[in-house]
Amino acid sequence: MNGTEADQLIKRLTPRVFGIILSAFVLSLAGDISGQSAVDTLEPGKAIEREIASGETQSYQVILSSGQFAHIVIEQHRQDLAVAAFAPDGKQIATFDSYSKGPEPMSLVAKASGVYRLEVQAVDKKSRGRYQIKLEELRSGKSEDEKLIAAERAMTEAKEIDANESLVSFRRRLEKYSEALSLCRAIHDRRGEATALLEIGSMSAILGENSKAFEFLNLALALFREIGSQEEQGVTLHDIGFIFSSSGEPQKALEYYAQALPWVSPKRRWNTFLKPCPCDER
Repeated sequence: MNGTEADQLIKRLTPRVFGIILSAFVLSLAGDISGQSAVDTLEPGKAIEREIASGETQSYQVILSSGQFAHIVIEQHRQDLAVAAFAPDGKQIATFDSYSKGPEPMSLVAKASGVYRLEVQAVDKKSRGRYQIKLEELRSGKSEDEKLIAAERAMTEAKEIDANESLVSFRRRLEKYSEALSLCRAIHDRRGEATALLEIGSMSAILGENSKAFEFLNLALALFREIGSQEEQGVTLHDIGFIFSSSGEPQKALEYYAQALPWVSPKRRWNTFLKPCPCDER
């Protein structure tokens, strides 16, 4: 190769090389801003743990073939997290924000092959915490998957209902959790069923329907014990204690609060139970 040919080759390659370097720099800079070295690809059974601050967004991706089902779980420790899912074409296809603490389940069925992006965002203000994200299951889709996705959507919609603590908003939430309960029972999702029972019991207690609340909370407690979910057992025990407290039985309330303390502090339900309840105004 003579000098002229070498010069021409360099001229042709320079824009490409520059583009590669620039892309690498941008990805590196994005990683520095988000606290991630790059967008992590989720792999079956591999857990990734991160720290996230209020208002921060962190991204992940999962590679799916058309018709594949992916079930992802985020373990929320001290942060309430919301997740947005995006299809390969960049369009948002779902949001997940069912629970304030504990496991946040997310299920997707790929409509097209490609890279699906998940954006995890901290909802809580002025706080920082850790979480773990894991692709729990990756398989071919089944007919019942749509019911699981619908149940998760109903849970998220219930939480998104305007939290103005009015009777109307609580009853609307109750309807959504009842919808989720039916779907979870239809597909034998024990954790989902237990969570829906817990939320129905909690909403019923807030509405002053103590008999119904006690029934649903005890059903939830039995299921959480069956699946070994200790933190949710603590929350359920605390809510049963609230029923006894509001019924004028402080001694029984203290017994349940004491059982709950090893797993969850009563402060966890501060915003729900220790503010004036609208049912007291009836």
